[in-house]
Parts: sequence; structure tokens; C-alpha cells
Amino acid sequence: MPLSDLYEVVWQAVSPLYVLDDLSPDRLGHLRTANDHDVRRVLKALASLDAVHLTEETAELTADGCTGTARMRGEPEPGDAVLRILVELADVDDPPVWRQLLVPAAIRLDRLHSVIQAAMGRQNCHMHAFTIDGVQYGRSGGELGFRDKRTATLTALLKPGAHFVYTYDFGDSWEHVITVEQVQTASEPVG
Repeated sequence: MPLSDLYEVVWQAVSPLYVLDDLSPDRLGHLRTANDHDVRRVLKALASLDAVHLTEETAELTADGCTGTARMRGEPEPGDAVLRILVELADVDDPPVWRQLLVPAAIRLDRLHSVIQAAMGRQNCHMHAFTIDGVQYGRSGGELGFRDKRTATLTALLKPGAHFVYTYDFGDSWEHVITVEQVQTASEPVG
């Protein structure tokens, strides 16, 4: 990938986190330069780990970098269990709203939340929780007493037919029933 494209992708991902509207073009340019410098520093660190092949103008993931990136994203390795799950919006049947997804069995609930948000076209701007066998998982440390969703995985739900509830937006209470339809095995990645 050309470094200029990579700098732009990172800038587009990071800049919305800050209020930059009132900055002068000069100050905005300095921030953009700092962003590009930080990206280059990270790429050099990754190159020292043999995860990236870096030239003056491009960065390319090595085989180890591709494997490591896939593992960081939670992709299963060949032979790992993969669940086919059905996510159904409860109490909505005209028309029914549902998505069928493949997820690694070892996916953490915080990652599953992100997958469901993307699949359902939501914008991740409300509180949420998973209820599994009567235990609620969500953001820990709050007054709601949730268990930490970052430490719980679906590994315990490997049987077809297992189900649990995902609630999004406690005000409107969008409840989603999630059913494990099938357990599959991950195969070799294509390409």
C-alpha cells in the first residue's frame, strides 16, 4: 500500500475523534504531519518485528504480519470452531429483521458487539448487554453490575440451538435473540 494512502486512512480514522473545525490551516497541517510521523514510527516498529516490509513509499504486510493481523482481528485459524449464528430482532415481525453470521467460537463478547453493530447497521451510540444463562455481560465497573464483556467468549455455547439475548439501547430496549445454528470448522484462508 502506498504510504500516502495509509496516512490518509489513519487520518480519516483518527481525526473525527477530535474537534478540528476551529483550527487554522497551519495548525491542521502540523497535526497532519504529526499523524503521518506517528504512522511511520509504528510501521518501523512493525518492520523490526518482521510484520511489515517497509520502503520509502510503501508498506506491505509480510506473511507473519498477515497471520498476526488476522489473529488480532479474531479470525480463527484453520481447524478452529466457527459458529453460524442467527441474530433476530425480537418483537419485530413485519417484516422480520435478522442476520445470519459466521463468528469464531472463541470471539469475545466485546468483539461480537462490534460485529452485530455492523451487521445490523447500527452506530454504536447506546449502552448494550448480553444475557447468557441469566448472567449479564457489558461494560464492567458501573452501577449496573455487569460482568466484563471483554473477558467472556462464546466458547461455552458450542451446541446448535443454544441461544442468548443481546440488548441494545436500554431506553428503547432493542432485544436481539441470538441462536447458535451450527458449529463449523474454519478452513484455510482463500488467497
